[in-house]
Amino acid sequence: MKTTLLKRFLLVGILLFVSACESPEASEGPLLTRYDMTFDEYLNTVSVISIFHEEGFDAPGFRSEVDAFLQEADQIYSAYSPGAEMYEVNLRADQGPTPISLELVIAIRESLYYAELSNGLFDPTILPLVELWGIDGSSWFVGGEVPSQSEIDEALALIDYTQVILDEEAQTVEYLVEGMRFDLGGYSKGFIAYELRDMILAAGIEHAMINIGSSSQLTIGNRAIAVDEEKIIFQGTDQEWQIGTKDPFDPFGINPSPIGSFGLLNKALSSSGSSQQFFEQDGRRYHHLYNPFTGYPVDNNLIVVQVISDDPIGVDPLSTLIYLMGLEEGFEFVEGLEGVEAIFITYDRRIFKTSGFGSYELWDDNYRIGAL
Repeated sequence: MKTTLLKRFLLVGILLFVSACESPEASEGPLLTRYDMTFDEYLNTVSVISIFHEEGFDAPGFRSEVDAFLQEADQIYSAYSPGAEMYEVNLRADQGPTPISLELVIAIRESLYYAELSNGLFDPTILPLVELWGIDGSSWFVGGEVPSQSEIDEALALIDYTQVILDEEAQTVEYLVEGMRFDLGGYSKGFIAYELRDMILAAGIEHAMINIGSSSQLTIGNRAIAVDEEKIIFQGTDQEWQIGTKDPFDPFGINPSPIGSFGLLNKALSSSGSSQQFFEQDGRRYHHLYNPFTGYPVDNNLIVVQVISDDPIGVDPLSTLIYLMGLEEGFEFVEGLEGVEAIFITYDRRIFKTSGFGSYELWDDNYRIGAL
């Protein structure tokens, strides 16, 4: 319960940054009401969806539709919820080909694609290592424990994406290593954001924001701003949504202001790093993004990457992969991709942005813009 409440607190703080920037002029469009929906029962995370709707829209009814969708998604993709398909598949797939749903076929296929793309640096069979370390959003506060080398070696023996056999035609999956387990955390949030976008557009909503787990965001339409003192009536604009970068050295959100901001319009955003899920011991930070070859959290000078992509489904595994690569390799990798841009924030408080990222307004004098 404490972890869930902490996640909710942090997520609300991040969302507030969106409206912290100077407001542009509203357009002459219809008056809108903002309706926020928060869900913390599904996929081991907190999701917040903000829609801006015209009078007469059945917002509570739409919430019920979204809740039903998220519940169904949780029952397919969660590797942590007993009874969920992914959870149950992980219990049986090392015993032979196991039937799976079409949704899981697609999810596993896409996850394996990024594993192959990265030669295993992004490995969706990382779950045994994730569970061994047990680092989550409360670890920076309650602490953690470094596993023994023998424990890490045992977990590493279960991690190898090449030992996953997916038969798309037969709709089966098999793990060739006993005890292997698949984690869709690097895929499911982006796919869910993609599906939610379609639901929102089908409902006739033209302005909305989706935020899943504070690390995955998707904007729909142009920015809507408040036009009355009570800030309950909104209008659309012709401007991008302004997204704030939370101070990565402030995990509890004591400082309400972001360190900078940038525009986001009809694109997906994913953030990865060691700023939220970590603990420190003997002067070293241990976080939740692991090197699947060493069994330890990846050790580089990056604290956060924020990746913008035209593709909401692929943006989450990409941001994880780019963080694991480190600054120089990750920067070069992004520069070679179409429809993808990123900013990299280092432990010495420098911010590097790829050539097509666009403007970044820096607000905090403790940070500076760097160049490679």
